[in-house]
Amino acid sequence: MSNLLADSRIRNFFTRFIYIIILFITVNYASIYVNKYYLDQKIHDENEELVEIFKHLIEQRDYDTAIVFLDHYVHTNEVKLILYDENNQVLLGELQEVNAEYVYQVNTAFGNYKLYVDNSKSKAAILTNDDILYTNIAILSIYTIVIIVILLQRRNRNNKIIHDISMIQDLLNTTPNFGQKFYYHEFEHIYHDVERYIKNLDLLKEKREMNVSSLVHDLKTPLTILMNYIDSKSVISKKDEITKSLSDINQIATDLIDEKYSNKQVLINASELTYEAIRTNSSVLKRRGLKFNTKINKDVHVMWNKRDYKRILNNLISNAYYYSTENSKIDIRINNEQRFNLVFTNKIPEDSLVDVDSIFKRGYRLDKSQNREGKGLGMYIVKLLVEGNNGTITVKRIENSLQFHIMI
Repeated sequence: MSNLLADSRIRNFFTRFIYIIILFITVNYASIYVNKYYLDQKIHDENEELVEIFKHLIEQRDYDTAIVFLDHYVHTNEVKLILYDENNQVLLGELQEVNAEYVYQVNTAFGNYKLYVDNSKSKAAILTNDDILYTNIAILSIYTIVIIVILLQRRNRNNKIIHDISMIQDLLNTTPNFGQKFYYHEFEHIYHDVERYIKNLDLLKEKREMNVSSLVHDLKTPLTILMNYIDSKSVISKKDEITKSLSDINQIATDLIDEKYSNKQVLINASELTYEAIRTNSSVLKRRGLKFNTKINKDVHVMWNKRDYKRILNNLISNAYYYSTENSKIDIRINNEQRFNLVFTNKIPEDSLVDVDSIFKRGYRLDKSQNREGKGLGMYIVKLLVEGNNGTITVKRIENSLQFHIMI
């Protein structure tokens, strides 16, 4: 029995170790990709501004000032560049010193120019790398915290399960070895009781895995917001939004070890929480040209778990982000006429394959024709949380729109 328990602990250790290694490698590769994209975008934007200023000076017939400006920019920002005129004559820079990464064609009414820019050792690249480093540290810290919390929780529960199983095994091992035949009815009864107990443990374990997967799904929403901010050139000006997303992840990690959090219902201000969700997600939705159109009554209150209400909003908005028609509006209406009412409407493509009868089923994705990763848990979780608060949620397709209606 002790060998069995030792083998089980070893397997658990190596399984967790492999999971951590895989997660670490995945995060590393994702960080490398995001960092490269962000750095390229940052440098490209600065170069575009440089080209615009140069072009403006040329069009003002201020050629000498344009050349002086480029020369000053080279020394101030520690970049290397070569400027050619339309006759392919070098006007500024030395060819052997420049490893051109970016090439810009500048066409003006007073001549055409070609600009080769090498930003490999520029101040912008160095500063951006510092920003990326701090951001990576924050991301890896959050991942580490979540991993530690999950592993501690799983270790605690696994130890309890192993303890119970070991007690059952001890009991079975102390009985006479009757083979497949029981001579005593009492032992046969104990054996079947133990067998049923083990089956119940397996069932509880499966339910626990389902609950954990649902919570992990909710981690993706604040992470998506965080990664999109990091992915844009406005990362420095979005510190508040990033901090808010990090706080959301930390709260979900706390929920993983607080099994009673789902029962904590208070009188929440649904209007304020909805506007907060709108502010948090607006920057992300702009990537697809999506905007909010709201009709929300002031100070609408409802008895609910604050965390669950925010999860419902984020899942609805996330669903709209992936499946809405680009450059469309998302309508949100909230009132408390007799009952709490939330109506959420988003546009979908005319040829979108949506089965409204299956939207709230576990594993269903609105449009299977789209090549997008996902487990189809978002709307399933929304329905569970609404019904868990004695509410109802319905959905219907109105022409090229999906309308979700929540009533409490």
